[in-house]
Amino acid sequence: MISVDTREDGLRIVILGLIGFALIFPLCVWKHVQPIETDLLERSVAALSEHELTLDVSVSGRDVTLVGYVDNQGQQAYASDIVSQVRGVRIVKNETKLRTPSAGGTQQ
Repeated sequence: MISVDTREDGLRIVILGLIGFALIFPLCVWKHVQPIETDLLERSVAALSEHELTLDVSVSGRDVTLVGYVDNQGQQAYASDIVSQVRGVRIVKNETKLRTPSAGGTQQ
């Protein structure tokens, strides 16, 4: 039969192990997030550049946001498709806007 002291000791070991894990896990995750975001940013910008699209790109985790101006709705969809095919990208949030002619004859 297991004594009460042995059960309490086992419980203490489990609790200490969980506390240690809770302290180390965030450090490990934090250390790997930045390189992943940088890699996805670089590869997303490169993919857009290959298709002659110049947009501002930001990355949060594995989610990519596109900002800027495009000539038509087809380019909006095309930009999203290109970035969604980059390995590792989870979601593409397309916040691009259509260029509109201004009164002075120039486009935004």
